[in-house]
Amino acid sequence: MLSGYTERESLDRVFPPSHQFLSKPCPKDVLVSTITNALNSRNLLRGTGLRALVGSITRLPSLPEIYRQVASEIAKDEPSMERLGAIIGQDVAMTARLLKLVNSPFFGMTRKILSPVQAVNLVGINYLQSLIMACATFDSCEVSIPGYSLRRLMEHSLRTSCASAQIAALEGVAAEARDEYMTAGLLHDIGKLVLATNLPEAYARIIATVQREPRPVHEVEMEVLGATHAEMGAYLLRLWGLSDSVVDAALLHHAPCTIEPSLSPSLAVYCANVLDRELVVINPGYHRPAIDDVYLQRSGLAPRLEAWRAGLEKICRRVEGDEAQDSHS
Repeated sequence: MLSGYTERESLDRVFPPSHQFLSKPCPKDVLVSTITNALNSRNLLRGTGLRALVGSITRLPSLPEIYRQVASEIAKDEPSMERLGAIIGQDVAMTARLLKLVNSPFFGMTRKILSPVQAVNLVGINYLQSLIMACATFDSCEVSIPGYSLRRLMEHSLRTSCASAQIAALEGVAAEARDEYMTAGLLHDIGKLVLATNLPEAYARIIATVQREPRPVHEVEMEVLGATHAEMGAYLLRLWGLSDSVVDAALLHHAPCTIEPSLSPSLAVYCANVLDRELVVINPGYHRPAIDDVYLQRSGLAPRLEAWRAGLEKICRRVEGDEAQDSHS
């Protein structure tokens, strides 16, 4: 949505059905990029299964206002940490949610983070923006499906995010480039939220099937819905204007044979996702994926797998220790 309105009442009328909002005057490169992303979203719909699935979705999540304000500040030539902290601080619930997350053992902070400004400085502008996106999307979803937990899905997303960034760090990726890896890991399963929220009866059948039979969720999704959460998530992330690498990581995290055999967010998220399913067993009867050894050998990174696994084990021990402490407090 491109609009010259700035009044709150006008914006409130526009935001609910809009996935991206651009204010006038809008820089030419931003407008071109936004239109390109929208057209690329349509390209994802070439498969008849996903096109039919999107047609059955009554409402896709929209980006929250606080995300738009943060994005607007970040887009400035000289974004201010203080202004970003003030923007986030206006939303008390979001501030509490973000501070709880960044102080959680997932991030392994050595000191307690007490304010949004501290969070921005320590986690990074771009990743904090992605955390806002994820928190708002999870909080807006209501799912009541037996055996399905949004809390566990969020925890898996956080572990995958941190593990993806750790893989990048272990392989020498510069600190400023790791945000892409963290964001890709955080949002890789967002398609599950869309499907479970909009199609609860069908998704309940999918969950019941994978509880009864040791089959991958995406395989049963394809059988029941004609498309998977990976495709649905990629479509939504493309609509939201996320980068190609983040969209690709969501789309390909169950299809390593289609990922370029070299270090990238897609490779890191694929490996982090599988390793997390290996190390964190929710139900012993569930299907447990394994790393595609042939693909990893082609990438030349197979010898690094044990180091990556050790990194995720460290994250899991931190989380388990924190949970044990909470249970005794």
